[in-house]
Amino acid sequence: MCQLEARHPDVYDKFSRGFHVIRRSNQCWAGLSSDLVIEQTLMRSLKSSGGLTHGSGMTEEMRALWTMSIPITSEYNNAMQEFNDLTYTTSEQHRESTEARMKRNHSDLEKIKEKLSTCMPFSPDPSLRNIITGLVAKEDVNVHEYETVGNEIIEKMVGKTVLGISFKRKDRAKTLAHESTIKFAQGRTIDPALLFQRFLVLSKTRDLSLEDVMSYELSPFPTALFEAKEIFRKADKPQLAHAVAEYSSKKSKEAVMDSIPLTEHYVLDGGSLVHRLPWKKGDSYGAIARMYADFTIRHYGKATVVFDGFSEGPSIKDNTHQRREQNTRPIISFNAKTEFVGRKDDFLSRSCNKQGLIDLVTEELQKKGCTVINALGDADMNIVKAAVKASHQLTTLIGEDTDLLILLLYYAEANNRGLYFRSSVR
Repeated sequence: MCQLEARHPDVYDKFSRGFHVIRRSNQCWAGLSSDLVIEQTLMRSLKSSGGLTHGSGMTEEMRALWTMSIPITSEYNNAMQEFNDLTYTTSEQHRESTEARMKRNHSDLEKIKEKLSTCMPFSPDPSLRNIITGLVAKEDVNVHEYETVGNEIIEKMVGKTVLGISFKRKDRAKTLAHESTIKFAQGRTIDPALLFQRFLVLSKTRDLSLEDVMSYELSPFPTALFEAKEIFRKADKPQLAHAVAEYSSKKSKEAVMDSIPLTEHYVLDGGSLVHRLPWKKGDSYGAIARMYADFTIRHYGKATVVFDGFSEGPSIKDNTHQRREQNTRPIISFNAKTEFVGRKDDFLSRSCNKQGLIDLVTEELQKKGCTVINALGDADMNIVKAAVKASHQLTTLIGEDTDLLILLLYYAEANNRGLYFRSSVR
């Protein structure tokens, strides 16, 4: 090879132009060096079935016989292939060019494309969030400012000895998985009985009169109305519903029924419907919305569904929302293709999350032919009015809230064909 240029200039010229590989086919990436071709052909035949290492032996006579007979057997092999119209071919030698690999690459590319379309990192939303789960970071999350956090820690180390340095948990960068463990003190209620006794004793021993003492509130807020500071007590609605049912059953045997006649139209409380069905982790929010639509069609047909509205403005349900959101859960940025992770109750505890889901469910219900009403705030009045409006035919209102029963008793018309109220399907 060192004297190839002088002894075989034509071969040297081809080597210089890149013709130093052997191509057994015209496919891409099929050029192989001579030693690899020898391994794939000659050595493969020698070590495979019918070769020297499988029964023929490796003696000098057998090696000579096998080597000299290869050209003749190859001619016989080609003649038999032509006679039978069959061709012996090998499998694809480059994995990246196989049809299966190309299909797999195309499938992976489509998955990446779909994921980027549903979890676009370059959106106008400036909030810090997980683009896969849609989890929106809280205000105290500063993991994106890790360099600043690190510099602040280093500044606190300046001028201190090794033993004098202590790393505190609060100084660490907070990630999306961080959850504040700080508990805010609830408004404490002063025991009115104990406070009254103390004032009574004080009025007997000092210059204060009982009349002056009783002219002031004995509690920071009326405990009969508030369960905590700025949070009203929750009404005992089931007790009211039980009293109404008991009174009505005494007046008429048909007021409270065990079963309802065949209904022509249903009106559903959307809030109750949202909490009715269980969710499966890994399903997309679009699939969850379709599940609600299928459930509605299967049990109630093309019903009228009325949803609450969760706008930014004030609402009569603000106190209820405040009570439900005492344990603050994260906000989720999602669309129809985002996969659901976490817990359903945590997701629905935030009004903005619930409103996004209602929008998806509304779209799916309308595709199924259902009538959907989206209230601006509390939907109880809209639900009852929709039921009363449809009462020219046998109508059943599906809901769990006692408020619906009270409003229905007030707004129901005497000349309706039939209007019933019951809870959801169990």
